[in-house]
Amino acid sequence: MRRVKYGIEFIFIFAVNAVMYWYLGGYFNLLLGVAMILFLLVTLLMVPLVMPKITARVEIPAAEFTKNTEFVVGIRVKNESIFPVVRCTLYLQIGNGFFEQMTAKEVTISLAPKGEDVYRMPLCSELCGEIEITLKQIGVEDFLALHERRKPVDQTEHIYILPPEGEASEFEQNDYAAGLTESTESSARGSDFSEVGQVREYIPGDSLKDIHWKLSAKREALMVKERLQMSSQKLQIVLSLDRKNPQRADEVVCFLYELGTAVLQSHIPVTVYWWSSRNRGLCERTADNLQEWKEVMEQIFYTRGGEEDAVQAFQMLAPGQEYLKVSEEMLVLWQQEESEVTEDGMVSEEKGGRKERRTGDRTYPW
Repeated sequence: MRRVKYGIEFIFIFAVNAVMYWYLGGYFNLLLGVAMILFLLVTLLMVPLVMPKITARVEIPAAEFTKNTEFVVGIRVKNESIFPVVRCTLYLQIGNGFFEQMTAKEVTISLAPKGEDVYRMPLCSELCGEIEITLKQIGVEDFLALHERRKPVDQTEHIYILPPEGEASEFEQNDYAAGLTESTESSARGSDFSEVGQVREYIPGDSLKDIHWKLSAKREALMVKERLQMSSQKLQIVLSLDRKNPQRADEVVCFLYELGTAVLQSHIPVTVYWWSSRNRGLCERTADNLQEWKEVMEQIFYTRGGEEDAVQAFQMLAPGQEYLKVSEEMLVLWQQEESEVTEDGMVSEEKGGRKERRTGDRTYPW
């Protein structure tokens, strides 16, 4: 519509000048008409000459990114021609690829002859995941904005958004021998549950390392082993989430990150299995330290991981092996077991005869 408007205005001015020359004569109107025609031809011919000389690239700062934290992405555009560019349009596609939330964005800048400019674009993500910034096309218009020529670029940069570091530190390191799988227990003490001392329901304040994951899954309630000695430590996680519900899936991802961080801080390796929507298969990664754990999270985001198919695929890959399923159902169970907070925001120090640990404004019952 904008180009149509400018085109109508140009034709109207040219027509008025032609009528004035027809009735009044004079060299001024003649020269004006000729100048308008020449200017139109020059501007239209300039666009294909300038277009190959325009380059652009997306620049990502070298840093780690966390959700709810603003960062700046630069788009550097260079004009290597001898002509100025009044209107250069960058056609972008930006969004969280992990949750398939993409939006189109157009950025317009002007460029001097043999000059360059950097457009700085502030971004902030409320969700974890993979931010994709794709420079689809570059468009250049003539001086009269009557014609635009575009050329494809298709440069994509990826930014991985992790939970804030502070969230992971809220968990106590020593409370995460939950990574000990039932298969490890069976090899050390036998596969019969009766060999594992007493088993009772979970009470707020119990350590997560004493939770009997397999029996808890069967009874649909947290069950605790009162006496347990492990000969080795190992945590196998199968991630299952619904990415169609971004807010809830983000909470599950944050919980997974916190859990893995706490386990690794206790020097327990973590192996994660997830179903990749991008690769259409089961993926597996093991982390032995926090840096590798961040790389695992990035792989989950990049491969669009977390669908329910992971559970069935893991059971087919490793039949009989025990695992910890991190899902929305597990997150709900954890949230139900959190400490009760009073109306004035204070947390009860005693509950069920056990002291509870306080961390910031959240209290965890372990």
